[in-house]
Amino acid sequence: MGVFVEILNNIDIIINKFETERFKDKKSSKSLGVFYTPWKIVNFMVSNSFKIFFEELFQSPKSSGMNFDYNEIKHLLDQNKSFRSKLKSEINTMKILDPASGSGRFLISVASFLYNIYKLLYKNQNDFSIKKKIIQTHLYGIDIDHQANIISNLRLANWLYEGSDTDPLDMMRVNMNFINIKKKLSELDIKYNLFDEDFLLDFDKRNFSIILGNPPYIENKKISDPQYKKHLSKKFVSTYKLFDLSVVFIEKSINILDQKNGVLSFLTTNKFLAADYGIKIRELILENTQIREIINISSLNSFKQISTYPIILFLKSGTDDSNFLSIQKFENIEQFYNHRGNQIHTFSQEKIKNFPKSAIPLSGNIELIDHIYSKYKKLSEVFKDLKITYRPFGFIDWVKESKNIIEKINSYKDLILLGTGNVNRYYIDFDKYIKVAKNKYFHPYFQYNEKYRKIWKDLSSEKLIFREIAKDLSLVYDPGVFVNLTGLYFLQISSFNTDQLFGLLTLLNSEILNTLFKSLYGTLHMSSGYLRFNGSFIKNLPIPGAIPNYFSNLGKILHFLSQLKFELIRKTHYRQLNEIRIDKIDLLLEYYNNLTNFWVNKLYLNPHNDSDFPKELPNFCFKFIFPHYDCPYFKHYSSAEINQILNDIISFFIKSKGHGLDINRIN
Repeated sequence: MGVFVEILNNIDIIINKFETERFKDKKSSKSLGVFYTPWKIVNFMVSNSFKIFFEELFQSPKSSGMNFDYNEIKHLLDQNKSFRSKLKSEINTMKILDPASGSGRFLISVASFLYNIYKLLYKNQNDFSIKKKIIQTHLYGIDIDHQANIISNLRLANWLYEGSDTDPLDMMRVNMNFINIKKKLSELDIKYNLFDEDFLLDFDKRNFSIILGNPPYIENKKISDPQYKKHLSKKFVSTYKLFDLSVVFIEKSINILDQKNGVLSFLTTNKFLAADYGIKIRELILENTQIREIINISSLNSFKQISTYPIILFLKSGTDDSNFLSIQKFENIEQFYNHRGNQIHTFSQEKIKNFPKSAIPLSGNIELIDHIYSKYKKLSEVFKDLKITYRPFGFIDWVKESKNIIEKINSYKDLILLGTGNVNRYYIDFDKYIKVAKNKYFHPYFQYNEKYRKIWKDLSSEKLIFREIAKDLSLVYDPGVFVNLTGLYFLQISSFNTDQLFGLLTLLNSEILNTLFKSLYGTLHMSSGYLRFNGSFIKNLPIPGAIPNYFSNLGKILHFLSQLKFELIRKTHYRQLNEIRIDKIDLLLEYYNNLTNFWVNKLYLNPHNDSDFPKELPNFCFKFIFPHYDCPYFKHYSSAEINQILNDIISFFIKSKGHGLDINRIN
């Protein structure tokens, strides 16, 4: 690689140069998943891993952090011979592994930590002997990158000889390339446990006390060798769906941990905690380990340049039904000085098994999730004829299929084409252009094509539509007139009538289910607070066996008011609605949204009889507000119908006294 030309007399420069060049090398950093962990995070992970490993010996409560106060340990050693004997026994047999050791940051941090313990146990032993024993007895590292292993060797050798009067590395001056460094290191009398192997397929050593590090995060689509994927799939259960390489590292590490008292600590992406591909590794973790801590560090500046959202995962081997896991978040690097993050919540690991697909939430209302899923089944379990469709025409040739996009309707079978940006909670934005294959369309249709005959029946049936990417659950009703190419999901229940669909729409757009969704799947957030509302996630939302009719009326009202507000903002030239004020609609929306959330909360948290619901809610047939499309199936209200429905909605509001809202604002 030739990066070490004319390096001056400083080994740290050699190491830093290697890390800098390797991280800047986009090909290496992407294909090998290279990211060098900041030192404060490395030291925190090492310290916390030892804390968990020694918690029984030190009688440290699981829920509270035990900082390694060496003065306190010294006091225990001086006062308690039994403690000294036990600590010696534990230390002498420890094997610590970094399965993706890179340039050796974790190994050197572990070495320094063990050195401090050894100095307390063996006061008269010289530093060189202690350090050499640590390197040869306790430290193991694996990296498929041969040059990285040479740098790890160099780092450990430098640590061993630093401060020594006879430092053989002092001769490293200029023109030190990898060949010369390797030759120089081979002359030293040091037995390293550093291996140029594929950890997942080749490494066979077992019973490690602590496994820690920053395993490569490589997405499934970037694992380019199909044979390698095939070998992994044969050997590991975590290779499920579009798995990434980091979850396989977790599985392999769990398999080779000491089963009595092993600790695993990984800096890794948070995606597997909720994504579909992570269900197998989540099940394996829950069945074989105790999740002690999950530290959310995605907000730290150190990770701004990478596209993943990292966590630090701490596991301990063996199962314990009484185990409570702690979720913390570090907002800034300074919090690592005290090893104290902002604790979000602590809860029993057993609860996770009841969550849909064992998703592990990082934030949100854990008690709410536990309570609701203990009472209600998932949507897909309650309604067996549920069908959610995405990309109804598959992965299409955009240019070719754009020929089916037309500006004027040709046949009653043609459907109205929507884009992702058209769909919002309870209304459709008909004024947004749709972009397909670099072309922009306004109010387009997608003409019927015989090759899509099988899917067309579903598309022309009434359904709910929701956005794939949004900040909140955003569903809207479709009487069976819309189609989409990508970015939207279509939800159908064939046994449902229109009223039942509106009832379901009301529940899915409610705040309580929005909060529940974000608690379960908030780990999959993207930039600017956007979430991915995958169809499989929607299927997992809890739902009552029967949805009271009351919610159907509420859904129609909110749909009507939301669409009307949009039309008033965008279509003020329609004279028949000139007298309707937007502030009046805002007040009504506030009231009916509050009313909806109140009764949905009651439904989920305090079940009651249908007789408890108010009976006077307006009920009306669904139509669109304005005739945006010139086709017979796009039915719309007359101005008289709009005013009548609005008057009914206002009458109920006034009769109910607005529940604390300023009723005078409606006049």
